[in-house]
Amino acid sequence: MILTHYLRIAVILSLFCANALAYNLSSKLDSIISSPKVSKVKFGIIVVDADTKRVLYSHNSKLGLIPASNMKLLTTASAIKYLGSDYKFETKVYLQGENLVIIGSGDPLLGDKETDKKYHRNTGWVLDKIVAALRNRQINRVKNIYVDSCIFDDQRVHPSWPISQLNRYYASQVCGLNYNGNYIEVAAHVKNGRVVAHLIPETNYVKLINKAKVNKKKRNTLWCARPNNSNTITLYGKCYRSSIPIKVTIDRPASYFGVLLAEKLISNGISVEGSVIEQYMADKLNSVPIVTISDSISDVMQRCNRDSFGLAAESLAKTLSAHFTQNHINGQWAHANTIRSKYLEELGVDKSEYVLDDGSGLSSKNKLSVNAIARILQDVYDSNYRELFISTLAIGGVKGSAPVRSYFKEKAYRGKIFAKSGTINGVKALSGFVRTDSGNYVFSIIANKANGSSRKAINNIVKAVVDAAR
Repeated sequence: MILTHYLRIAVILSLFCANALAYNLSSKLDSIISSPKVSKVKFGIIVVDADTKRVLYSHNSKLGLIPASNMKLLTTASAIKYLGSDYKFETKVYLQGENLVIIGSGDPLLGDKETDKKYHRNTGWVLDKIVAALRNRQINRVKNIYVDSCIFDDQRVHPSWPISQLNRYYASQVCGLNYNGNYIEVAAHVKNGRVVAHLIPETNYVKLINKAKVNKKKRNTLWCARPNNSNTITLYGKCYRSSIPIKVTIDRPASYFGVLLAEKLISNGISVEGSVIEQYMADKLNSVPIVTISDSISDVMQRCNRDSFGLAAESLAKTLSAHFTQNHINGQWAHANTIRSKYLEELGVDKSEYVLDDGSGLSSKNKLSVNAIARILQDVYDSNYRELFISTLAIGGVKGSAPVRSYFKEKAYRGKIFAKSGTINGVKALSGFVRTDSGNYVFSIIANKANGSSRKAINNIVKAVVDAAR
């Protein structure tokens, strides 16, 4: 009886503390979003106790809002749930008679500079590895180079992406055989009174037209243009001394990789007598690969969530589609949306709370409620891959994308916020986990019709969650 009595007291005290936390949090968050500086911003906010699943605060929680890059949380969560935490992207290279065949796996990190830096790999190591494999077999000539990107369909550009941004690296084409983020860099410097420009990497796959002029003022105004369905890049503007390389997307990434490989082979004394050909070849192979290059799903998720690398998100989405398709080919955005919608339905999210368009959140046609995001994050929290997933997020005041890394540096908040930010025109978002000694919390905040004060308001909301948990 005495034990039962104390248990009842403990339960009452726990409920009292929880109610007090919710009350204090509600008062604080209501005051933040009612500020005149953000009065016209449309907020969706939810805060949940991750262990009890109790909703501590909710505002427009079931309203579908444009999530920007918070859409990546749905993409990565559904990918690890359905593909598994041990999934690997494997790009395979075969010798088929006199021909070289590369079978793409949709890997978005093949030749990715950030991933190569992480593992201390030299730039171009992928091409070098193929060269070495041929030399070890004393191969000094190949006929054709076949590139098979058919794990994904050939819709490489999403129809909802802003046309004016298709040359930007974050809107690179999505292909079953990606390389170097599917962009090329244009570097420029002034020499002998004129602007000299070159490509990184140097390749004949892209034609560079230099129309830049010297700027005597201490600033650069350089920019590049590339017409759709073309690999002719024109450099415009003015250059003072030298410039930071400009990233420009390329057309038909699989062929880009094939040409770079051909050029690398030739420069190493291995002749290429035929052409680079894009073709489905997986059903024609009768040999084992001479090279296999792998990237883990956790590395792809980290580039997606922590660094907001759009190609990683779109590749995960199309990989989901291919995984559930006969022969594991032809991954499509529409089919990926069906799979991710099924995941939301399994979580109990009503169809009125979301519209799925792309995988990265670049499309402004996406809609997602904060309730949906919270349920996704709660599902992650309850899973056996919780720590893996959280390790892919940006850490407040420590590392990751700027809206997470650059804020929360104060001792009270630093290292306690694990989140994914989101920003497109008129949208700011932040969702993730708050981890404290006294409890763990799921939160999601989306601001539509966002203004210059919205990011500060979002940050203050997250800080208030940490403060309330003390």
